[in-house]
Amino acid sequence: MHLLEVIVPTAMSSFALGIIVGANIMNCNGFKKK
Repeated sequence: MHLLEVIVPTAMSSFALGIIVGANIMNCNGFKKK
């Protein structure tokens, strides 16, 4: 139980961070192409 309580929030926050970084990379690539 304690392990899940640590892993789940970490996985969710890292997943959200990955989406934000991915969106920023996509935006940068879009601006460079234009």
